[in-house]
Order: sequence, then structure tokens, then C-alpha cells
Amino acid sequence: MSLTAPSRSRAWWIRAAAIALLIGCFAHDARAIVFYEDEFGESSAELALVLRTFAFLFAGKMVDEPRNPGGSTPAGQSVFDLRAGLRARTPRFSFELTNQFSAHYAAGIGLAGALNVGQGVAPPRWLPLRAALTRDGLRLVSNVDRLFVKGQFGKVTLSLGRQPVSFGRGQFWRPLDLVSTFSLTEVDSEFKPGSDAARLDWQLAERGALTIVAAVGELVADHDAAVALNGSAFLARYVQSYSRGEFGLLAGYIRGDAVLAADGALDVKVADLYAELSVTILTDDSLTPNRAAICPTISCLRTGLRRARVRSVVGGRYKPTSKITLSAEVYYNGFGSAGNADYLAIAQSERFGIGEITSLAPLYLGFSATWKVHPLVDLFGTTLLSAFDPSSLFYLGISYNVAQNVQLVAGGYFPVGQLPDPSALTVKDEFGLYPYFAFAELKLAL
Repeated sequence: MSLTAPSRSRAWWIRAAAIALLIGCFAHDARAIVFYEDEFGESSAELALVLRTFAFLFAGKMVDEPRNPGGSTPAGQSVFDLRAGLRARTPRFSFELTNQFSAHYAAGIGLAGALNVGQGVAPPRWLPLRAALTRDGLRLVSNVDRLFVKGQFGKVTLSLGRQPVSFGRGQFWRPLDLVSTFSLTEVDSEFKPGSDAARLDWQLAERGALTIVAAVGELVADHDAAVALNGSAFLARYVQSYSRGEFGLLAGYIRGDAVLAADGALDVKVADLYAELSVTILTDDSLTPNRAAICPTISCLRTGLRRARVRSVVGGRYKPTSKITLSAEVYYNGFGSAGNADYLAIAQSERFGIGEITSLAPLYLGFSATWKVHPLVDLFGTTLLSAFDPSSLFYLGISYNVAQNVQLVAGGYFPVGQLPDPSALTVKDEFGLYPYFAFAELKLAL
């Protein structure tokens, strides 16, 4: 299936008409379809529907020949996404099942496709709860994104099944979010892909809590319900809260690596400060990237601190007025390379492919600003800078709450950096890999 210029134009008119129709039909107070709810609200059963439609448009020399062989200019992607969620709860137990039905039409975007532009990848999983049909650029997908049961037993909460697992405090980079993570340019971070996991949360004291997670899966989804250590993560994290902040410690075995981490947050009245630090101790069973890129020989991994990779984030949020929020982060990536000759090898590595790491260089700066210009309208902008290229990525966006249950978001990413040389298969600047990228999202909660 290919779109000529006239048919592409008609497709956009059809999309605009469909959006207008949907807004007119469904702009009402957000609510779920409640099957049952007792008088005190302790037990209930309901069906929640969320409809999202995305339009992505890629432009610039990254989508031209020869960097995008066989692609079209401009390249793009359309996504129609319906999430149907069944939730039930009693005073002690709760259950959630969410299935994602989506239809994608996409034209390839060459080298930038490995960067998960706009949408991240699902974490390694165990249960083969996904079916897809692809033909001529059209892809139909049915995916169970949530399927778990949770029980409350005094101070202990147990949950089992496909569920979201999130750690970390950073806004752009999260070294502690090791079970699964978002793409660096994730358009919609409200729905995090679920991991097949067992989780225990234990409130040990009034301000101390222990979390234990075992998330199992395999790197390659063969739909055979297999489990492999290089696709599984096991960790324990303790968090202690204080009057003006909290501090956490984490230890785990993450896809073949031993990991130690610490994080903290502090309220200093004028700003909220946070930090994360993770140390990954490599083993002979570690994933790439890429041993050859990071270290001249595999044997050097067995000597001294060459086994350890440190990642850390330090940042803060400041509100000069009630309508403006400013954020800044510094990120050190021990899996990155100070020489751009290694960028391509890192981008093609296993860690990058599953989203465990999202950056190629060692040091970055990130800045963002959000301005609530109206109770229904937010403007936001972000700047990401690589200190070693140097290259940068700028993002501008707007969010409009059309109704309580209808939100429209639009924005664009603008990279600044030297383009890769396809003839030599070399990458000069990291953000030169990215195309110009615009998107629009319509979200309806039914």
C-alpha cells in the first residue's frame, strides 16, 4: 500500500473529519461504564475505554535517499489506538485487564527507526499475548497490555501478572527505570507497557517501604512462553521518607548484570531537587553494547573498574510563578562513547534495542519549560544537548483540553547536528540521526 500525493491529502481530510465527529459525539464528562458498585465504594466492576489517534510526520534529509532507501518523502505514520480496560475490586483484591487494539500505517524512516522515534518498545515479556497482521505498510495489532491481580494483606501488597513497573525520578533520563523505560521522544507517557512480573510492596514502618520485583521474559518474542535470564530482572528497593524528601536504595540482577543504585529527592522550598545513581557491574553474560565498542577486547571487561558502568542524573524543578514550571537535568551515561565512531555499534546493540539505554554519548544537559497560558491550554518546550558532539534536540508542543474527557496534543522535534554518512556507515552527531518529527494526538476517555 502506498499513498500518492492526492491520496495522502484525502487521508488527512478524512482524519480531520473523523476527529471533528469524535469530539462532537464523545465530549462529555469522563466516566467509565460501571457494571457494579456497592454503597460504600469498596467493591466495583467497570469498563474503561480510551481512544487515541496519532499522526506522525517525518521530514528532512534523514528520510531522503540514500539514508532512507525505498522510503517516501515525507515519511510518516498514522496510528489508531483503542484501549479497553476491565477493572474489578473488592476490599482486599483487585483485578485489571486491558487490551490494546491498534492499526498502524507507516512509511519507513531509515536509520532513525532504531531510535524508537515517538514511541518506545515493549519490555522483554514471557506471555505471548500479542497478535499482529502486517501487509504493505499496514499493521493491525491486538496486545494485552495489562493482566494482573493485586491483593492487600495488612501491610503487604502482592501483585502478579502483566503490570507497569516504574522507578526513577528523572524527567528525561531515568537510570533506575531498569525493568522497562520510555523512548527519549515518547509522545504519550501516560500508558507504560506492562511487564510480566510478580511484585511485593511491604510497608515496614510509617515512612519506610520495601519493594521486591521479579520480571521475567526473553529478549526475542518467539511466542513460545519461554523465559531467559538475559530477558529477566530481579530487584529489591527500599525507600525511606523524611519530612522534606526521601532516599532510596536498590540492588538487583538485571538481564545478566549485577546492579546497585541509589536515589533521592529533596524539597528546598524554592525548588524540588532529585538525583539517581546506578552502577551496572558487567559479567560474561551481559548484553551488548557493544563490548568491542566500549572496550578493545572482551578480556578487558575482567579487569578492575572496566566491569562497572555508572549512570547518573541530577536535576531539579522550579516554579517562578503558579503558571510556569522550569526543569533542568544533567545526565552521565557510562554506556556512552566519547568518540562518535562507536555510535552506530551502540545504537545497534541489545541494550539500545530493548530501550534499556536511550543515548549514545557520555554527557547530556536537558532543559524544559511549561507555561499554563489558560486553564485548558499548556505550552511546553524542551532542549536536549549532547556535550560531546555537540548536537541538540529541541521540542515544542501544545496541549488543549477540549473537554473533560477529550485532549488534543500537538508538537514537533527539531534536531541540530551533522547528518550520518550512509556510504561510510558512520554517525557524526547523535541528534543528527533524528529526522524532523511532528505529531498530533487526540485522546478520548469514554
